Amino acid sequence: MIRQPDYDRAATLAYRCLLRLRITSLPVRPLEILHKCRNTVVYTFQQAAEELCMTEADFDRRCGEADAFTVRGGERYVVCYREGGNPARLNFTLAHELGHILLHHIEDAVADEAEANCFAGHLLCPQVAVEGMQPEEIATTCYVSKTAAIMIGKSRMGVIPQALLEAVEKQLANGNDAKQHA
Repeated sequence: MIRQPDYDRAATLAYRCLLRLRITSLPVRPLEILHKCRNTVVYTFQQAAEELCMTEADFDRRCGEADAFTVRGGERYVVCYREGGNPARLNFTLAHELGHILLHHIEDAVADEAEANCFAGHLLCPQVAVEGMQPEEIATTCYVSKTAAIMIGKSRMGVIPQALLEAVEKQLANGNDAKQHA
C-alpha cells in the first residue's frame, strides 16, 4: 500500500524548527541550519568528490540531474549539493534536504518527497509572513525561485495549529521590533 504524505506533520515541524532556532527574520538560510545539525555533514559536490577520491566530473555524472541529495548511514546524514545555478532554487533544495533529515525519512518514496517539499515551503515562507503577498514578493522576501513562490502561494499544504502560528507570528514580530530599535 502506498503511504500518503503527512502534510500536517511536515508543516508543523517546519514551524517548530523556526521557533526552536529563534529565527526572527527572512530569508531563512537552510545551509546554516544544516551545518548546525547534529550527526550531519554537508559537502558541495566538489568536496564530496575529493572525499571519495573521484574527479568532480565523475561525481557530477553519477549524481545525474540532482541539485542535492541526502544519504543516511545509521544515525549520520551526509548532504551533498551542487554549487552554482540559481541560488534561490538552491535555498529551497537545501530546505527540502533538511526536511528529509528532520522528518527522519529513510526511503525514497513519493510521500517523502511531498513531505520534504511541504516542510521547505513552510520553513522558508512562513504563512504568517507571506500572507497576502504576490509570488514575486514572496520570491524576493523569502529568497526562493518564482516557481517555488507560485507553488507555495497556491498550495498551503498542512493544517498548522493556531497556537503554533501565533507563536511564530510573535517571534517574527519581536525580531522585527529588535531590528527597528537597533
